[in-house]
Amino acid sequence: MPTIDFNNVSRPIAVSDESLTIPSVTGLIYTPIFKNPTLIGAAPGYYNSAYGITANVAPTPNSYFTCAIYDGALATGVQTGLAATPVFNGHYFMISEAGHAWLLGREAMPGKVAVGGWAQTGTLEGPGVKQNGSQGLYTFGSQRIWLRHPGIDNSGVSGFSSSVSMTRIP
Repeated sequence: MPTIDFNNVSRPIAVSDESLTIPSVTGLIYTPIFKNPTLIGAAPGYYNSAYGITANVAPTPNSYFTCAIYDGALATGVQTGLAATPVFNGHYFMISEAGHAWLLGREAMPGKVAVGGWAQTGTLEGPGVKQNGSQGLYTFGSQRIWLRHPGIDNSGVSGFSSSVSMTRIP
């Protein structure tokens, strides 16, 4: 599901010490947890899923590349989450992301940064607008900033940032 695999600051960073895990870093103040604000209206996902395929490559324990293609009929108003089979009407949603994680400082506080891009194919229509396809780029990052009880539990402060640029949405 694109909203879990892509542009998701709440996706965990692998750490060997459980006291370093970041339990919840989200954009919840802006949108529901599994609907990232930079992909609303573009990506199928929670509450309206779509058929597709995702591939992951992790060349090192700290880096990854993920790409996917999904039925993009949602962009035409077709409720793909209700369909028993894919629609495949010439509209496809494609997305890819590359990211890197690290441990910062002597307390080994986890952080992550990623960049991704997406494209929606086919004729798209909105009020007074008709165009062929849409695409965009996004970045996000998260970092543990402070540990209250290092080595004991994961209480502390974490931060995140998410942005989008070069987006065309009808």
